[in-house]
This record gives sequence, C-alpha cells and structure tokens, in this order.
Amino acid sequence: MTVKVAIVVPRYLPHLGGIENHVAAVASRLQDMGHEVTIATQLEGDRSLARCERAPNGLFVRRFPSAAPLRGQGLSPLLWRWVKAGAGQADIVHVHNFHALTTLPNVAAARTPFIFTPHYLGPGEGRVETALHAAYSVAMRRALLHVSRVICVTDSEAAAFAHHIGFAERCQVIPNGIDSAAIQAADPVTATGRLLVMAGRLEEYKQPQLVLEALRYLSHEYQLAFVGAGPMEKVLRRRANELGVAERVLFPGRLSPNEVYSWYRAAEVVLSLSRRECFGLTIAEGLAAGAAVVASDIGAHRDVISQAGPASAVVVPTTASPEDVAEAVRAARVDFATRTSSAMTTWEEVAEKTEQLYRSVLDQT
Repeated sequence: MTVKVAIVVPRYLPHLGGIENHVAAVASRLQDMGHEVTIATQLEGDRSLARCERAPNGLFVRRFPSAAPLRGQGLSPLLWRWVKAGAGQADIVHVHNFHALTTLPNVAAARTPFIFTPHYLGPGEGRVETALHAAYSVAMRRALLHVSRVICVTDSEAAAFAHHIGFAERCQVIPNGIDSAAIQAADPVTATGRLLVMAGRLEEYKQPQLVLEALRYLSHEYQLAFVGAGPMEKVLRRRANELGVAERVLFPGRLSPNEVYSWYRAAEVVLSLSRRECFGLTIAEGLAAGAAVVASDIGAHRDVISQAGPASAVVVPTTASPEDVAEAVRAARVDFATRTSSAMTTWEEVAEKTEQLYRSVLDQT
C-alpha cells in the first residue's frame, strides 16, 4: 500500500547539513519504495530556488517563504498553515529538528498521526542558552502531547530526550545510515603527508580549535583539513597563523556528501571532538571509509563505535588537552595497506525501518 508522507524540515537541499542530508537520504529511498513523499521546507537565502520542484524519482519539494529568515531559525507562517490544513492530505506527517524555532508551530499544527525526529542535542551550554531551552521545552512538551512516535538516532539521544522532554514510551531508535557503496567508490583526494580530517559545521561546541591546537604537537608530516564552514572559520585561520601551522591546515569549505567521502578516503584519522551530538555521522562515515577515528567521549559517539564493531577508534574526554588529542591521533594510526571499512547501518535499512514504523502507526489509527 502506498503511503502519502509529508516530511517537514526547516531547511533542505541545496542547503548542506546533517539533518538536510538525513532527510534527503530517507525521503528519496521511501519514494523509490513506491510511496508518495513531499518535503515541505522554508525558502531562505537563495530566492531563485523553485517554490515547487519534483525530482526525477517523483519526490516533491515545496518551499514556503520565511517571514524572518534567520539561518535556519526562520519563521514561516505559510508552512504552518499548510501543515495545519492537512499537509497536502498526507497519511502521515513527519517533522524534523527540535532546535529550530519554526518546528514548534509545525508540531502544534500537525494532525495525528504524526512522527517527530528531534535530532536532539540537549539543553545547550551557558545560563542564557539553558534558560531559553527550558522555556522552549515546556512549550514543545505541550505541543508533542499528540505525537504518535519519536524517532531518535541513538540510545543516548533517546535517553536524553526522555529525560529532558519526556515521551519515553513513544521513543524508538532508528540509527542514521551511511552510503557505504558511495563512500567506498569515492576517489581519495590527493594529500601530501598524513591527513587528519574534521568534517562538519565549524561551531565552537564541536571544538575544532582543539584539533588545531593539537597539530603543533604532531610532526610536520601531518596535515589537517577542516571540511565544512561556519562561524569558527576566521578564528581557526587566524589561530593557525599564530601557531605557525597555517601551511599544514586546509579549508576545503562546505562540500557535497560525495566530495566529503573523497576526503574520508584519503584520511588516516577522522576526528570528532564535539561536546554534544545526537549521532556521530562523521565518525560512522570515517570508519566506513577505512580511516581510524579519534572521538570525544559522549554517548552518541560511544553508540556509533559500538555499532561499528572492531575498528581503530580512540576516545578522549570532552575536556581533553591538545597534547591528549595529539597522543590519541598517534595511537589511532591506520595501516593503509590493510585498512578495511566497518559495517554500519545503510540508508536502505533506515528507510525500511521508517516505513515499518509508519505502517505500525497507521494500523493503530
């Protein structure tokens, strides 16, 4: 039976990001499985993007203007009205991203049955951020009273969401997937020396500065690539010059997934030192590419490393010093002659589990 699905997400491709890539991977596979999928999102930034667009496989994208564009934190009343009006007569509505402001009215407007994938990062850091999160959580908790299921991507995310927000009995874990075939097929970038890769948005809580500081404790054969963009880029460039390691630091910028895979394939070590994550896609893809991994000791990373099975992974505290990180890099060395990829959940498996959840919810309504 074909299921008519409306997936509601604050931002979508061509904007590049973890949630956007997650939605695209699952939605396209659900469409290929014979379901009718519409992605509803906000139109921000590039106003030349089509308001309505259909992909070759039939996947449909609808973009609604934001009244206040704020880097993914915009507010789109037209999107809320569309959701409240029935989301195009969808059988099921699937809303993503707890932390975007526009999510709250979308959740409140969604009719049952609806699914929520929070991509939950926790209450944040600092007094102001924690206080705002607390107030926002009260409103979100009320809006979620009629949610059918909450999909979390790791056990640690599910535990954190249940602790801070609630709904433990409605939480189900479906891990993020990876495109193993595409990762293995990617041609490695040309790199001189031993390549370290840190991929993702350059935000302070991901601690890219810690990796940079560690570089000065490693021999000159090591190079570091920050694959991504974000507010920390200028700080990192300036600090690289101050440390005298600028010639060993690369900034490829924001890349497509396939381009990122090429960097993973060339990497000796992939690093993720974030203080909070709901999954750990960087290290999952790095392990799939056959690289060693250095990861911060948080629940999401432990969950991913456990799923990967035997692999070269070194875990360090979130409060690790640059010297600690450098030592972990040396301990995580990989033999390129014998490097093998780790078996991780695929996006096809994620889509199948998501479809099963949809059918289970629909059968109960």
